[in-house]
Formats: sequence, structure tokens, C-alpha cells
Amino acid sequence: MFFSARLRGGGGSLPASVHFEGVAAVPGPSEFLLAFLAWIIIIINYLINSINQEINKMAIWFKANKLAVNKTKTKFIIFRSKGKKIPINIPQLVYNENDNYSPNDLNVVTFLERYHDKHELNDCRAYKLLGIYLDEHLTFDKQVSHTANKLNRSLYCIRMAKHNLNLQGLRSLYFALIHSHLSYCPTILNCLSTSNKNKLAKIQKKAIRIITKSRYNDHTAPLFIGHKILPLDKIIKKGKLNFMHSVYYNYSPKSFENVWTKNEERLGNYQL
Repeated sequence: MFFSARLRGGGGSLPASVHFEGVAAVPGPSEFLLAFLAWIIIIINYLINSINQEINKMAIWFKANKLAVNKTKTKFIIFRSKGKKIPINIPQLVYNENDNYSPNDLNVVTFLERYHDKHELNDCRAYKLLGIYLDEHLTFDKQVSHTANKLNRSLYCIRMAKHNLNLQGLRSLYFALIHSHLSYCPTILNCLSTSNKNKLAKIQKKAIRIITKSRYNDHTAPLFIGHKILPLDKIIKKGKLNFMHSVYYNYSPKSFENVWTKNEERLGNYQL
């Protein structure tokens, strides 16, 4: 079970002035900041209360149908940028099995744990969804570290096999152990920082040098072209093109409909 909440810094209207007994006072920076923080707390409180109501409906339905939920594994994550702090005095997200027609029993109320990057347990610092680790800041540092460890182990296997396999066999081994990880969810890899992309690209370059039995400092661009292997930046670009192709020809998920405006839909017949 996965619950997500995202803090947004805009999208609402803040008061341009504060009125006291008919006198308009333009707020200074400190008053404006306090008003902004109060507005964020109101939004977070509303969001958490709404999620608690939905969780309560699910818990009642599970209980009525005699289904059990592992409440120790039911956690949530709040996506936010690094500059935004979560207020302390916000409601707690709970798994509440009480219904509206019975007295409130605290024994069936469980406070849910939050995933965050400063959690004492390493497994609770990022949430794994379909093989992708999502941290609260969406830096994907955990995902890069996890992928790099896998690729380094694969490099050892390829290095041990290079004396027993020909180039075709090593190339097949590369696609099985290296390329399969780099080509998984390439649109997610596009969100990585430059340093994280370089970490994965360096490992890929090591792999291409091993399977071609090249020197450790040989340029890899001719090797990628000569053996028809896409480097990491081209893998990411291909993933983006495939995604936008699905959006353009309407076979992408429904949530991406009408997100982007096509050139032919622009006013004035403007063409790029």
C-alpha cells in the first residue's frame, strides 16, 4: 500500500493586504512569510485529513470482507523539494478501523510511519515501486546506488568470462547484464542529476571496453558506434522519444492526455 503527498509552493492565492478594523496594512516580508506558512499548514492539514478519511473507508471495507492488512508495512511518503520543510504540528496519518456507528476504539488505530531520508532504518529512506526507489526529494540517489551495485557485480562476471567467450558472446552478456538495467525506465533516468548520470555512464564505458578487450583509457564513442550499442545518453533520448510518440499517437496512459499542446493546435498556425 502506497500513499503519497506532495508539497507545492504555488497554486493558491495569498492575501495582498491584511485588514485590521478597516485599515489596510501592507504586510512586510516577515508577515508575508507567516501568512505563506499558515497557508501551507492549512493545505497539508486538509490533505492529510482527506487521506485519513479514505484510509478509514478502505480499512472498514477490508474488515467487513475479512481481509487483513499488514499495518507494519503500511507506510507513506511526502514528496517535497529540499528547501521545503514539513511543519511539525500537522495531523498524523493513521490506519483507523473504527466505523461511524461504533465507539472510537484506540486499539484499532495505528499510526503510520513515514519514509524520509533521515530515517534510522536504511530501508525506510526510499520507497521501492516497480523496481524504482523513490526518495522524498526525488533525487533518485538510492536508485542510482542500487543500480550501480548491480552493474559492478555484472562487470565482474563479464571480466571473468572475457577469456572464454568470443565478441558475440560477450556482447550478448553485456545486453543481458548491463543494458537491461540501463534501459529500464529511461524516462526516470532523465530526471537524474549530472553526477548520477556520470556514475552510470562510467560503468557502461567500462563494460564496452571489457567486451571489446580495449585498453582502459580508449575512447568509447567509436566502440559504441562500431558494435551498435547505445550509450546512456542515447538510451535516455530514445526513451523520451518513445514516450512522446505514445503521447502523440494516443496510446499512453490516460493521465497524460491534454498535458502538452501540439503545434497544429496552437493559434495563428504557428509552426516551430
